[in-house]
Amino acid sequence: MSFIILTITYWFCEKHLIGSDKWRKLFLILIVTWGGLYFIDGVLTHAVQIQLVVQFIVAVLLGGSLLAHSMLVKAEHKLTALNHALPLCGVVLAMIAVAANVNGIGNLVLLAEQGAITGFVLRTVSIGTLLIAVGLWLMPLLTKSKPVAAMMFLSCVVMGISSITAGLSM
Repeated sequence: MSFIILTITYWFCEKHLIGSDKWRKLFLILIVTWGGLYFIDGVLTHAVQIQLVVQFIVAVLLGGSLLAHSMLVKAEHKLTALNHALPLCGVVLAMIAVAANVNGIGNLVLLAEQGAITGFVLRTVSIGTLLIAVGLWLMPLLTKSKPVAAMMFLSCVVMGISSITAGLSM
């Protein structure tokens, strides 16, 4: 949540709604620093299993790319190349995320057979919402329209649901 709040505040500075250019630069430095620390902490926390590390890295890259693309669209930057590249990178990252979850789902199926079905349901919802979020992210590219801020926001919300359910399933 703090990362999203920092990003939105940066956007306000970018649009000159609050602060000066110094504030915009400060928030950009805070975002990069906070994101880097979160990434390092997550990798160290999940270092118990390589599968969890891969899942965490892919989730951070996928969610971060989607959020960054949404903020760029909202700030009305003229980055046509990124409007095509970022969603396609998202598809590749989503395929890696699904592949990384295959083994984890197998373990959750075994637990579900023993009566602990909650983890399996949450992980299935997480993967499904991740694929929905990437599909929503691709919609402007597939329909040959400009990226629409509302579609990007909806994709970010669905990606947030995916992240929450993934965290609850572990």
